[in-house]
This record gives sequence, C-alpha cells and structure tokens, in this order.
Amino acid sequence: MNTQISSTPLTVVGAGPAGIHAAYAAAQAGVDVTVIDENQFPGGQYYHQAPPEIKVPRNCLHVEADSLYALLDHSKIRMLNNRVVWGVFEER
Repeated sequence: MNTQISSTPLTVVGAGPAGIHAAYAAAQAGVDVTVIDENQFPGGQYYHQAPPEIKVPRNCLHVEADSLYALLDHSKIRMLNNRVVWGVFEER
C-alpha cells in the first residue's frame, strides 16, 4: 500500500459537519484542501456510522446528509477516507 500523500496547503482532520464546512470555506477561498477521516463515509458522529465490518450503502445512511456531502464535491477538496492521523512531536 502506498501511504505517501501529496501535499496541500491545508489539511482538515475529521469529516464531520465542522470539518466539511471548514474545508468548503477554504476551497471557496481558493485553497487546495485535503480532508482526512477514519470512517468509510464523511459525516462524523453527527451521522452515526456502522462499523466497517457492516457494509451499508451510502444512500441508506441519512438523506438529509446529501447537502453536507455535496460540499465535498468541490474541485479543490480531496477526501481521504479510512485513514488515521498520527502526530509525533519532539517536545514529548
């Protein structure tokens, strides 16, 4: 598996409603954005998701989420699902 990710000026960790809106606002301002989320689909805890072992079609999750998901269909937003973000800092 290739774990290398090309760089963007902004990375948003978490594709819940706040992360999606932050990414969209930045993209509307002309910034290339990468959104990283550990779940199979965006939506975060707001749209509770089944564990990965249970395959649920995206269109069965929540109809009202469609307008939120549509924000991610911006040409300046790249979505990376099923990913975990780690931070390692020298001070600690």
